[in-house]
Amino acid sequence: MCKLFYVPGHDSFIDYAREIVPGAWIAQHSGQMLVEIQVDHPGAVLGDEVSFARDQARAFATNPEVTTRTRYERTRLQQRILEVNQDAAGDSYKLASVEQGNLVRIFVRWGGRYWTFIGLATLPHQVIIRRIALHALHVNAS
Repeated sequence: MCKLFYVPGHDSFIDYAREIVPGAWIAQHSGQMLVEIQVDHPGAVLGDEVSFARDQARAFATNPEVTTRTRYERTRLQQRILEVNQDAAGDSYKLASVEQGNLVRIFVRWGGRYWTFIGLATLPHQVIIRRIALHALHVNAS
């Protein structure tokens, strides 16, 4: 897994990190260390790709919302699709166009309804379906 420098809550990272000695990291392109990077990028941290993706999702992902069958089908026919999945639980597809950073618009058919939200492009279908189910359970319990 790659290490990188980024500012939490921003949609892009600053630079990949390279370990020069155990525990000492520099930016791959600029050759700067974290304290130097923080001069131009206050709040910058050294993290891995997973932590960066989690920060992106926390900052920019949206809650699932009900949409129409027409929007679900029309969007699937008119937009470039990154990935399509289907199983007994439901269907999901991700648009190829990026909304923010590594986040894309996701459409889902589950429980006789159609849903959409913005989430990480790397979310597996099973996680998408679980997210919709948990959201619907929470909304119905309110």
